[in-house]
Amino acid sequence: MKHRELGLIPKSVMEQIVTDMRDVLQCSQMAVVHLLCRNINNGSVCPDETVVSDIMDQNEALLDSIFENVRTAKQLKAYCIRNLGLVQPIEIVLGSCKVNGKLIKHSFQYVPLLTTLQNYIEHYDVAAEVIADSLQPPDNNFLRSYKDGSAFKQSPLFSAEGIVIRLHLYVDDFEVCNPIGSRRGVHKLTAVYFVIGNIPTKFWSQTDNIHLCLLARTKCVKLYGLDKIMDPLIADVKKLESEGVTIKLHEDETKCRGSIATISADNLASHQIGGFRETFSSGKVCRYCLVDYSSLADHTTEENCVIRTPEVHENHVRAVQSDKRLVKTYGVKGCSVFDSISNFSTTECLPADVMHDVLESLCPINVRIVLCCLIKDGKLTTKTFNDRLDMFVFSRCDSAAKPPHISDDFLTKGRLSGSASQNWCLFRNLPFLVYDCLDVSVDGEFPEYWQLHLLARQICSIVFAPEIQREWLLDLQSYICQHHALLKKLDSSAFTPKLHFLIHYPRLFELYGPLRHLWCMRFEACHQYYKRVARINNNYKNIAASLSERHQLKVCYLMSGDRALPQDVVILGVQSTVTVAALCRPLQQVLLSTFSLEPSAKVLSMKAVRLQCATVYVNELYVIDVTADYDIPIFMQVTNIIENVGTCIICGLLCVAAHYDAITDSYVVDCCDEYVAVTGSELLSYKPILQVQVDGKRHVSLSYRVCNRDSHV
Repeated sequence: MKHRELGLIPKSVMEQIVTDMRDVLQCSQMAVVHLLCRNINNGSVCPDETVVSDIMDQNEALLDSIFENVRTAKQLKAYCIRNLGLVQPIEIVLGSCKVNGKLIKHSFQYVPLLTTLQNYIEHYDVAAEVIADSLQPPDNNFLRSYKDGSAFKQSPLFSAEGIVIRLHLYVDDFEVCNPIGSRRGVHKLTAVYFVIGNIPTKFWSQTDNIHLCLLARTKCVKLYGLDKIMDPLIADVKKLESEGVTIKLHEDETKCRGSIATISADNLASHQIGGFRETFSSGKVCRYCLVDYSSLADHTTEENCVIRTPEVHENHVRAVQSDKRLVKTYGVKGCSVFDSISNFSTTECLPADVMHDVLESLCPINVRIVLCCLIKDGKLTTKTFNDRLDMFVFSRCDSAAKPPHISDDFLTKGRLSGSASQNWCLFRNLPFLVYDCLDVSVDGEFPEYWQLHLLARQICSIVFAPEIQREWLLDLQSYICQHHALLKKLDSSAFTPKLHFLIHYPRLFELYGPLRHLWCMRFEACHQYYKRVARINNNYKNIAASLSERHQLKVCYLMSGDRALPQDVVILGVQSTVTVAALCRPLQQVLLSTFSLEPSAKVLSMKAVRLQCATVYVNELYVIDVTADYDIPIFMQVTNIIENVGTCIICGLLCVAAHYDAITDSYVVDCCDEYVAVTGSELLSYKPILQVQVDGKRHVSLSYRVCNRDSHV
C-alpha cells in the first residue's frame, strides 16, 4: 500500500510486483530447503523423502498465506475494509441517459463525512489537539485563527462548552485532462474538500490533513443542480448538528457536535453556492454589499456601501422569489443550497479568497502598471526586463515559482501570464528587478506608480500575516483606501470586482480571523494528486469512482498508524554523525553554554530539516528576534543544523540590519562573527525571508509581518 498509493503505481503493475515478490521468496526458501537437505546428507543422516515433501508443501502454503490478501487489487481492498478501517466512497446514482444506444449512468462519489471524522479524530495526536482547542479561550487582542473572529464568538453552537467540530469546506471545479486539449471539459470534476478547524492552523497546509468529501463530474452538477449533489453532505452535517457523532478520545467515548464554519471557493463558485448572480461584468457584482459594477472605482472604503446583513439578504431572497425581475436589482438569484443547515449564513460563511483577490488581481495589476510606466518613460524595455528575469538569482523558496517572460506586445495588451504563486514571486522581487530605473525627486518622493506599489506591499504585509493585532485593521483600511484612490487616478479602468472585495477585508478579518488560513491555495494543491492518478490509471470510464477509491486507499495507509499529524521533526536530505569538536570553536562554546554539549558529544548533522510544517535549509537567512526599541528584525544565517537526543538545534551567524532601504522595502544586513543557536521550536515563531544581492550588498525583504508574542514588524 505504501509503494502503490504514495508512489502512484497502477493496479496492474502492482499485481505484477506482488507476483514477482512471491516468486523471489519461493526461490529463496527452496534454496534454503535444498541446502538443509545437503547438510543433513553430509552428516550421514538420510531424511525420508516424505519429510522433504512435507517441508516443500509447508513452504508453498506459507507463501500463499503471506500473499493471500494482496495478490490482487480486489483482495487488498477487502483486507483494508476488514482490518484497516478503509472508508469507502459511496456511489450515488442521479439518473441515466442513452448515448449511441448505450445506457450511461449519471452518478457521483460521496465519502461519508461522519465516518471520516471518527477515523481521523480518534488518532491520539489529533484527539489531543482537539481537546486542547476546546480548553483554549479565544484571544481578544490577536487574530490567529477563525476561533478569534466574531463569527465564532457569535455562533451559539461553536461558542458552547465542550468539543464542537468546526468544518471548513472548499468547493471547486478542476480539469483532469489538459485544459487546452481536445478533451477539455469532458472529464472536468467538481470536488468538495474539508479541513477540521479544531487542529492548529500550522497543519492546515498539509494536504494529508485535507479530506475528500465529494467528487462528481461537472456535467452532472450542471444537469441535476448543485442541491442534488450536496444532499448527502447536508444530511450528514444536519445529523452532526443535532445528534452529533460518537468519537473515542483517549479511551473515553464522547458525543461531539459540529457544523460548517466556512466554505472557501473562488468568487464564481462562492456566488453559485450563496445564490448570487454569477456575472461580474455588470449589475451587482459583490456578495458583501450592493455596489454596482459601473461604480466600482468610486468606492474606496466600506463606509459608503450598503452591506448585506443576514436580515437584508433574507428580505432580498423573499423579494426575488416573488418577482424574478428583481434579480438584477439585488444581485440575488435565490436561496443557498446550504440554507437548511442551521449554523450556515450566506453572508457570514463565504469568506473572501486571498489567492484570487490579491495574488491574481492586486499583485499583477500593480506590476503591470509599474512596468507600463517604466516602458513608456523609456527606462525599460520588454527585452531588458526579460533578460533581467533570466539573470536574476531567485532564492530557494522562489525557485519553483519563477515568473515567465512578459510578451513583446505587453505595452498594448498589458497582460501578465502566470499562476498565483508566480505572480506573488514577481511582485515581491519586482523592486530588485527595476531598482535602477526608479526616479526619486529632490524631496525624496517616489513616482506615483511606485507609491502605488508600496501601498500594495503594505496591504500584503497585513493580509498574509499568519496572526495580526486588531489595531492593524485600521492600518489595512487606510492602505486600501489610499491604494484605490491612487489607482483610480492612474488607471480607473483597472478596477475589477476582485479589487473591490479588498475594501471589505478589514471587516472580514474581524469576522473570520486571518484570511490566509481560509484561502484556496492549499486546497487547490490537492487537485494535482487527482490529475497524476488520472494520468497513471488512464481509465476515464468512471473517473470520479476510480480517483476517489485511490484517494481513500492512500488515506487508509496514512491513517493506519497511531498518528495522523506530521511529526515535529523530519530530517531531509543527507545526514551524518559528527562530534561537536568537529564544529568551529566559537560554535562549540555556544553549544556548551546554551545546551551543555561537550566537545566529545556525538550529534546528527543535516542540510535541511522540516520542523512541523516549515522547512529550514543551511545557508538560508531567518529572523530570530526583533529589537525591543525599534522593532528592527535580527537575522541568523544558518550554518549548521544538528540533532541531539530528539532536540533539533539551528546554528548560525548573527546578522544585523545596517539600514532600511525604502525603495526596495528591504533591510541591508551585515554579517557578524558571532554564532547563535536556537531550538527548532524557537525558530518556528518566525518565517524565512527573501534574500538577494543588490550592488554588492545583501538585502532581505520580509514577505509579511513577522509576529511573536511581544513585538511585531
